[in-house]
Amino acid sequence: MIPAQVTLRDIISIFKRRKILFLIPIVIVTSISIVGSYLLPKLYEVNTVILYQRNDVATPLLGFEFSSNMGAEDRIRMYREVLLSRSVLEKLIDSLGWRKDIKSQEQLQVILSSIAKRIEISNRSSNTFIIGFSDRDPHIAQQTVKILTSLLIETVSKVQTQQNENAVLFFESKLKEIKEKLDENQRKLMAIIGNRVSSLPEQGRAQYLQIENIERQINQIDNTIIVYQQSLQILQNILQSLNIPKNKEELYNLSRNDIPFAQDLSSLLKKYDEMLLRYTPEYPEVKKIESQIVPLLQRIKNAIETDLVKKQSLKLDQEKNRQQLLDNMRDSYVSLRLNGEQESDYNLYKKLYEDMKVKLEQARTTRDLSYTTANQFVIIDPPILPTKPTKPKKTQLVIAGFGIGIFLGLLFVIFREILDTTIRSPKDIEIFQKPVIAYLTDGKEDKQ
Repeated sequence: MIPAQVTLRDIISIFKRRKILFLIPIVIVTSISIVGSYLLPKLYEVNTVILYQRNDVATPLLGFEFSSNMGAEDRIRMYREVLLSRSVLEKLIDSLGWRKDIKSQEQLQVILSSIAKRIEISNRSSNTFIIGFSDRDPHIAQQTVKILTSLLIETVSKVQTQQNENAVLFFESKLKEIKEKLDENQRKLMAIIGNRVSSLPEQGRAQYLQIENIERQINQIDNTIIVYQQSLQILQNILQSLNIPKNKEELYNLSRNDIPFAQDLSSLLKKYDEMLLRYTPEYPEVKKIESQIVPLLQRIKNAIETDLVKKQSLKLDQEKNRQQLLDNMRDSYVSLRLNGEQESDYNLYKKLYEDMKVKLEQARTTRDLSYTTANQFVIIDPPILPTKPTKPKKTQLVIAGFGIGIFLGLLFVIFREILDTTIRSPKDIEIFQKPVIAYLTDGKEDKQ
């Protein structure tokens, strides 16, 4: 029985009476903790520290710096989603060579869940983060962290590159659309100039002839660009297959185009056909000519790509000259000016076209930078093979067991005292609020 007012002497007295009850939970729980610390499976944890270097380049579609805007927590959340995605986990299983031992989808799902629970990723600072993994085998833990790091960098690089590729395609499409509108307005202006050229002074007529000459040059360049692009597509297909007999017809068509080294290709193809009339395709001389055709095709491809860039640049310069001449004539001669609505449309599409060209160049620059995204990740601390297990932590486990044992011992002692109705002193009877009739001695005073 617990007295109404408990003193320190009462507490000491209670513990003296209940010391066995108090010690039993401590001994049992602590013993279980000690045994468990040795029987629990040993886990080896491996970590790697990675530094993320921000590029701080503008994202064209969003109009702001993507990496600066994304905070450390948001970035870690995105990385965690990447690492725990099913595609990444399955690539990890394939890289570790576990796929051959998996017999069913249920077994695969269990393994994926087990791996996901043991992957850890967290911030170390604003620009560094940690990837960790624990396993019973230290070599597997180390290898897993290496693979996860590689897969994370590969996936993030792929996502950013794809995003920037989409931005480039979007602006190219928009630029083409706006260019068509601008060309339509330019044709209207050219029609007005053509109808009124006789009324223009000699200088105006000379400018009109100059514009017509530039227009013809632009059309010729356009035709050349189309031929080059078609030829590049044919070359790419042939160089991928490397099957000369199968692609002979396409090679002949290619040799008829106005492209670099077309005559050389035509001569080689004639020799090739002459040899085939006398020998089989496996004849050494036939094979020799085939071995000469492939390098020539590569040279043609390189030459076309170089010329294509020059032609596109020349076209842009000519279009700029044409635009400047048209604007000068429109501003110089009142009779050539468009009406209010046409003037507004012309100026609008002209401004949109110039702005879109700038944005397209920004998008291409960002895309080119995204090809080096993997270089933004620097491994500061590589995953080291652990020599000692990190779990279970024996000292902490034993201390925790000892603490729980003390708590349970106190709990048992308190409950036992509450349920005990034995009266051991006059204070114990005060709770009944009854008068004391007499005291019975225990004999100790008489002995004294």
